[in-house]
Amino acid sequence: MDRNSFIFYRSFFDATKPLNEKQKAELFNSICEYALNQNETSLDPIVKAMFSLIKPQLEANHNRFVNGKKGGRPKIKQKPNQNQTKTKPKPNKNVNDNVNDNVIKDTLQKFNFSDSFFKVWKDWKKHKQISFDFKYKNKMAETGALKKLYKLAEGKEAQAIEILELSMANNWNGFFKLEK
Repeated sequence: MDRNSFIFYRSFFDATKPLNEKQKAELFNSICEYALNQNETSLDPIVKAMFSLIKPQLEANHNRFVNGKKGGRPKIKQKPNQNQTKTKPKPNKNVNDNVNDNVIKDTLQKFNFSDSFFKVWKDWKKHKQISFDFKYKNKMAETGALKKLYKLAEGKEAQAIEILELSMANNWNGFFKLEK
């Protein structure tokens, strides 16, 4: 398998500096012959010693060339771990509902809303996450939504629950004031 090119490293050139012109020519010719055609030539003992230091790199580059002609490494199918029966298609999305619960409960206490409202509020958050793939980014955003709901419900817990339930029933993305 003849090659049209090969890599010539600076270290090859630097190694030839102590040699005279005839020895350099002999070494360069030998490097080219071996890298391009895989043929070894008979060499002067000093040149042969220099070539023996360069030869392993030429062989490694040739092996890369030969393997590259084969098309590279075959694609490996991912096998499941020993404790799995099959590979998981995507990572598990665990939802932690308790991240901002204490902050939100504090806000609800300011509004004088009970734990029954808090349960409906958690249902609303789950509904919103499932229907709209939405999750409150931080406690300030969720607190702001609670304040808006409190204002729309005119501070009445029963009205706030009704707004939440109506919003879930109609698959609304937000809150709307109840019509009287």
